[in-house]
Amino acid sequence: MDISRKIERLELFLEQDKDNLNLMLDLIYLSLDAGSIDIAENYLYRAQQQHPESSQLIYLSGLISCQRKNFEQGLITFNSLLSAGVRSASILYQAAYCNIQLGNPETALERLIHASELSPETEILYLLARTQYQLKNFELAVSTLTALADSDAKYAPAHSLLSQIYMDIEQWADAQASAAKALALDPNNVTANITIGFITLNSNQYDQAARHFSQALNVNDESCRTHLGLAIIDVFQQRYVEAEQHLLKALSLQNDLLPGINLLGWLYLLTDRFALARDVFDRGVEVDRSYAEMYGGIAIVDILEKDETAARKNVAIALRLDKMSYAGNFAKILLLQNAQRLSQAEKVWKNLISSPIDDTGKTLEQAVIEQIRAYLKVTLH
Repeated sequence: MDISRKIERLELFLEQDKDNLNLMLDLIYLSLDAGSIDIAENYLYRAQQQHPESSQLIYLSGLISCQRKNFEQGLITFNSLLSAGVRSASILYQAAYCNIQLGNPETALERLIHASELSPETEILYLLARTQYQLKNFELAVSTLTALADSDAKYAPAHSLLSQIYMDIEQWADAQASAAKALALDPNNVTANITIGFITLNSNQYDQAARHFSQALNVNDESCRTHLGLAIIDVFQQRYVEAEQHLLKALSLQNDLLPGINLLGWLYLLTDRFALARDVFDRGVEVDRSYAEMYGGIAIVDILEKDETAARKNVAIALRLDKMSYAGNFAKILLLQNAQRLSQAEKVWKNLISSPIDDTGKTLEQAVIEQIRAYLKVTLH
């Protein structure tokens, strides 16, 4: 029986028994499941008139606040129940969820630990692991997810989040194994596809990486990681129009995404749009004045516009902030080679992409991927 028929049936029962709290509770839950928030709220109001002290109705009012994305009110509601001594795993879980949405993961962690002690449900343990991960408690997150995967082996999100954490801590074999388990259960799992995408991208397997990023994109067009991964591939394969589209989309989702800003600046350099490149790198400096690549990018623009004095100043800033800055080192090479005579940045791109930028033999291509991956693992969870 579908939800709408269940609701119709319960409404008929309620007409015969107008004060039945259980019937009204069921109708509220079913209405929320059906996405009918206004109807749920109407039943809630009706029930509260007859049962004003019901803690179940107070809890449901908090759920409705969350459905409306009013997490502040939801948190107030759930905290009122907890303060009154009404403690259950579901109330603690919802309070934790509100805290996460309001940017308070530390408080959420306390609530989730208590909730998991009362009821080790899959949903609670998964949010606990995500919160541990957000707080960079990688070891605890792995422990929680491993236990969850052992108890519920068919729960794909546990495997996919494990894959993401393993990738962040550079345990590549474990990351790939966990992602494979997630994809075996759910081929459309976004996180697992992104993980495999970055692992294969890291080894220059562009076609395979693109397949996984594209699969993730088909499911969720709102992922910065997905658009950034596809943009990297497009830039390296000189598909600049497509790369620009992905970067602009990523930056529309997160306007302070430094790797996206940096790559967009490089794209404008490679397509001789130097004024746009400077604007983008300047924007990056406004986001984070300690991010060396922005100054290196500005230095390259200075060189291409034949302002060697400004270029030397920005190279010095870039290398002072990060002696391994690939943009700073590249600008330094251009200065040494009197590259200000070049009219197009793309003339040096093919040599640059495969040439060592430091004494370890690291190429620009490797440096780009490494720096983006390092940035992502500490900023995008």
